[in-house]
Amino acid sequence: MEELAVRIARTEAEWIAGNLPAVAKDARSMVRIAEQIGLSTLARVVGDVAHCAKTGDFTGLGATMARMTRISDRSLSAIWDIQDVPV
Repeated sequence: MEELAVRIARTEAEWIAGNLPAVAKDARSMVRIAEQIGLSTLARVVGDVAHCAKTGDFTGLGATMARMTRISDRSLSAIWDIQDVPV
């Protein structure tokens, strides 16, 4: 999960810098990580981010980046909260 959080932050920084190839690469790598830990919605959204970055769809990229940020914040917070619950 920490690796996913780091990659999300790096993807956001690359997007701000306008480095679309790096955004696409980072997003593609996050798809596999998100799928492995059961975050299917996040996996789908980062796949959309990768597609928009690869095709140069700036409007779509802005929208999917915002969605990725919202979903990742909620998903990672929920997982971290579960880990803090004593068993």
